[in-house]
Amino acid sequence: MFGEGIKELLGQNQMIGSIECTSGQKEAYELLDKKDIDIILLDLNFDSNEFDGFTIAHYVKRTYPSIKVIVITQHAKIDHYNVLINEIGVDAYLDKRMSVNQLYIAIKEICNNKVYIDPMIKKVLDSGKWLKITPREKEIIELMCKGHSQKLIADRLFIDIKTVESHLRNARERYGFNNSAELISEYLSYKNSFRENYKGTTSPFRK
Repeated sequence: MFGEGIKELLGQNQMIGSIECTSGQKEAYELLDKKDIDIILLDLNFDSNEFDGFTIAHYVKRTYPSIKVIVITQHAKIDHYNVLINEIGVDAYLDKRMSVNQLYIAIKEICNNKVYIDPMIKKVLDSGKWLKITPREKEIIELMCKGHSQKLIADRLFIDIKTVESHLRNARERYGFNNSAELISEYLSYKNSFRENYKGTTSPFRK
């Protein structure tokens, strides 16, 4: 259904030529053998235990290196990004809820030999990179988000205030923040992200 909808929308653009749609690995490979393909729009998820979007993307980039591959997903994850962009070498990574205009922008960018990352996915990646904090750091930061002082946090967690300071300092230095206010602000930004509780997303804050 999604593929057919995208096909119909893209077909309304006069600058885009022939569009083919398939939902299986075998059919996709047959199309690649028979047709002169410029761009592939590829969903990561298939109803199959034998293959997925990673498998197809890897095959396409190794067998047909000139073909541009746009990957779409509902569940943006850092490890997926690393495999798709850094290892397989796909050309674009988009949120499945993208607008048609955004898809056109991605197509334009990759045709100019640029890698395009959906802004919302980029936001998730930028937040998630540094937020793999330790359980104790998370505990302290969350209490600070509630307005607790370091002294109150120390009393509540039954630790010395210098230990609280040490955890905050380690987190600041690890992620390059100048002060605790910046650390808290970035943490809250991630917590308030629309993806924090999105089904299927692995949050770095979960213990």
